[in-house]
Amino acid sequence: MNPICKPKSVRRVCHRRLLLSLLLPCLLGMPSNLHGQPQASGREKLARFEEQFKSRLAAILPKKIKLRDKPPVARWEDVDTALLAAWQQLDVANLLRETLQSDPGRTELTLTDEQWNQVDRIFSENALPYNRLFLIDKKEKTEIYFPLTNNVLRFADDRSLDQLSVFDRTAFSLGQYLGKFFYERAGGLTARQGTYRLTFFQYRDNADNVRSCGNINLLDTFSVLWSAIREKSGFLLHSSLFDPNR
Repeated sequence: MNPICKPKSVRRVCHRRLLLSLLLPCLLGMPSNLHGQPQASGREKLARFEEQFKSRLAAILPKKIKLRDKPPVARWEDVDTALLAAWQQLDVANLLRETLQSDPGRTELTLTDEQWNQVDRIFSENALPYNRLFLIDKKEKTEIYFPLTNNVLRFADDRSLDQLSVFDRTAFSLGQYLGKFFYERAGGLTARQGTYRLTFFQYRDNADNVRSCGNINLLDTFSVLWSAIREKSGFLLHSSLFDPNR
């Protein structure tokens, strides 16, 4: 046997060691996912969510709202339909799962407090004014009233309504808007559905007493002037819509 040549078994071991020495740095530096793509950082995920959220917002078109006469008030059915259509079109819950949640397949949203804070910042910076959601033709020299339905309050920016005059169905001024609050109700079609949350508001009446609108289904029982809110923030999402503990 040539003294310079090594047995096959020895050469095989040396060859394996050489391959291992070349591959080990690559193995240690490999991403943890199975697709060979580097995992996005938290900042990149947030940027992706913000970009897609803005894109979906831009695609929302204002809906024409009909009026009821004496006094002229926007039809609450049309208002609620437009709001719920925008909510469904945005599909924010699924967007949050796809872009931010560590386990996109999990139904329950499990974002960290810091993630929710950043999401709320994005929501606040991109709130839509009322006239981006609703097309309401103003009658000449006539004030139009806008109903404070539960859904209007659900998405409302309290700052836009603060201290505005609140009117009843006869256009009588009841007082000034103070802020919204939440009320939980049990049920639905089955007991298994648990509870759901409705949004209501308080106002200060003309005798300076704080009053509640009551925990009823608000249709057009209460309203504000359309001219006072049309250019103000009216569709403001918040993390509490997705996580009741927020």
